[in-house]
Amino acid sequence: MHLDDIYDVTTSTTKWWYDNPDDPNDPGHAKGHHQQYPEWVRSKHSMALDTIKSNNHGQDFCLGCHSEDYRRDTANVTVDTAQNTIECVTCHATHDKGVAGTSQLLKTPYALCTGCHNGGLENGGKFTPGATLHHPTKEMFEGVGMPDIANNPSRHFKAIGSAGGPVCSSCHFARTAKSAVYTTWDNGRIQSGDIASHLLKPVLPGEAKTDEPTVCSSCHGWTNDALQGVIDARQSAATTKLDTLGALMVRLTGVDNDDTKWAHTAASFVQSDASTGFHNSPYAQEILDTAIGKLSVYTFVYMPAYLH
Repeated sequence: MHLDDIYDVTTSTTKWWYDNPDDPNDPGHAKGHHQQYPEWVRSKHSMALDTIKSNNHGQDFCLGCHSEDYRRDTANVTVDTAQNTIECVTCHATHDKGVAGTSQLLKTPYALCTGCHNGGLENGGKFTPGATLHHPTKEMFEGVGMPDIANNPSRHFKAIGSAGGPVCSSCHFARTAKSAVYTTWDNGRIQSGDIASHLLKPVLPGEAKTDEPTVCSSCHGWTNDALQGVIDARQSAATTKLDTLGALMVRLTGVDNDDTKWAHTAASFVQSDASTGFHNSPYAQEILDTAIGKLSVYTFVYMPAYLH
């Protein structure tokens, strides 16, 4: 048996949603069964090891989240010798059923994702002002970690305990493929599939192809335009405040005190979360507002002395 007997990476419209129809090597999310591998190949998980090997600051400890062979043989695998990136077996059990209620996962979906996508904060701790953060997605989603800011979990995180509450995989492993035939709900929206996409890219309402399931509409009964409007508004607000904060930080280049250190970590927190504030908009907005407030008082401090 050949891979071509299982995987179809051609421009077959029965297999793919065609997010990028002009590039047959990037057809977007799968529509049909058995396309997990071609999706994974184009995902950031498959490129995780190359990311470390190709930069000039990769360290062996980075491999804990970037290399499967390092995870299995930490004592003997290094950046130079590592060969395997984040693979199927990094998340899935191969010879047992895995965690009950999952697709043979080694841990619950949330535990798997946040095992790597976190800022390294201990439970109940706070980030140190002046620190540059790396992937603090867990902390942003849970609304914790920023000193001087009250904890504020996102609405999605607070809903995890309820039936069907969303976790990382609800959006980043959208069920776009189906093992049988798609059906629609009474309101005309296509029903989500039963196979998760391994492309890791959320299907945003404003980018979905005709009848393609989106990560929002499976729970929220709004139109795609309305749902995309919410996303755009929240990300636009965060972007504007990040730009404002960045300009203030540039004007205060060379000033090293508690406020500028706090602002540096605030900007790093929101930027490194990589959702432009959407994982937890209220928390991200408060972090940025507080940082801007801390630096705004310095804007004209040195002007009179300069003019004199």
